Amino acid sequence: MNTNSNNFLRTIKKFIYIVVLGITYTNLLSFTTPYSGQHNRISSDYGPRRYTNTQGVIIWDFHPAIDYNPKDGDADYGDPIRAVETGEIAKIELLGTAGWTIEIHSPSIANVQRKWRYLHLFGNKNMSNPRVAGDFELLYNSLNHQYYIRKNSSNGSFEEYRIGTVIKEGEEFAPTGNSGGDYKVHLDIRLNWIFNTDYGDNPLIYLNHGTGTVNYNKNGEHINMTDTVPIVNIENPPANYVFMQQDLTTKFPIKVTVNTEDCLDLDELDLWIYKNEKEENPAENWVHIGKAGEPTFRYGGKINENRGQTIRDYDETNKITGVRAITLNEDGKDRFIYYQTFKDLNLPAGKHKLVVIAEDVNGHTSSAQSSFYIVPSDYALYHSDTILPTPGPTGTPVAGTQYTNVVVKDLKQEPTEEPTEASGTVTPARSAVPSPTPEPEITEVPIKDYLKGVLYGLVGDANFSDGKYI
Repeated sequence: MNTNSNNFLRTIKKFIYIVVLGITYTNLLSFTTPYSGQHNRISSDYGPRRYTNTQGVIIWDFHPAIDYNPKDGDADYGDPIRAVETGEIAKIELLGTAGWTIEIHSPSIANVQRKWRYLHLFGNKNMSNPRVAGDFELLYNSLNHQYYIRKNSSNGSFEEYRIGTVIKEGEEFAPTGNSGGDYKVHLDIRLNWIFNTDYGDNPLIYLNHGTGTVNYNKNGEHINMTDTVPIVNIENPPANYVFMQQDLTTKFPIKVTVNTEDCLDLDELDLWIYKNEKEENPAENWVHIGKAGEPTFRYGGKINENRGQTIRDYDETNKITGVRAITLNEDGKDRFIYYQTFKDLNLPAGKHKLVVIAEDVNGHTSSAQSSFYIVPSDYALYHSDTILPTPGPTGTPVAGTQYTNVVVKDLKQEPTEEPTEASGTVTPARSAVPSPTPEPEITEVPIKDYLKGVLYGLVGDANFSDGKYI
């Protein structure tokens, strides 16, 4: 098959991938990383982060980019950056705290164009010659009032990168730097980002990433790293938690942690409740937590996707929903807290299931689940005929009591009736209230016969057992 046929088939495959965008991670649109060999260490991912600024203050912010700190965190000023995808230089400019930046527009596929922005190139203003870095120089053309980059070679030759220059994937075109602020030397790469306007998308939709390294084989083709699914853990409520009346009417903190250290591409976290633990008939049995029509939490890293309103720092004192990086100055482990008043969910008394689903930008999903009980006022927990001790003030079981294989029953029952279990319980219904001694049957008689019987009783040894006087 000739080269043109191969290129045609490759284009068709990429078109199909864009149409079904992100259902599964494939390398049909998987591009190289900005550094060669083993030096593609991601030092900050796309999403919320916490760090200590130069004044020693802990800051929460949303990072709409992927930071690379090559050479395992020991970046050298001037280290050459490779283009992650073939494209044309559209902008070379100085943008405030972003420093010197280059924007490269890649060809549109299925009406999706990728605009790659490389930040913090060259040096900051405190350097003696901030426009020279390694083999690269930042120059200015006074005729067209545009900046351009020159890459010098040891043999005296050079390459120039100007607005309009087409750069091939893997080509070294700019230096790693720290312009824009008092930063460590690193590369900040963004996708479809607009300064002070749009956070853009997560570059890891397309870039090779995950556990392992990226390298080139003998044919010059890049090798993918292994991408993994998020690891989800429900911290609160714990398994078999009991929601008593006081819990139902207050804001309860649902706490979930997600570990994406091996892929760093988390995008969504969604919270659901299966009423009575029923997974069938979602429209009837599933209750969504959060804004209707949206995931409970969403970073907005996919194409044409907006960031969710819950992506902010949580506040446990004032009970404000949000998300936070668990470890200061590190990425890959996030804690989500959603404050929910369970009474507003209109859940029936009984046993239910909390289901948490995490999804990354490449369509990988994982989940965790935990069961809990709803026990409103006038209901109680039973094991067979025994009422179990009331849970503690936080809904946790009383020490020594195992809240398993129990049912939730309504205390407002007629004495002679079997108590009815709330749906979703796991043991057979049994009477918890003993029936009283049966009352004697009362026979209705006319009043004149009743009075006659009373008179006979007053005058002698009358026996009414057979009703002969009535």
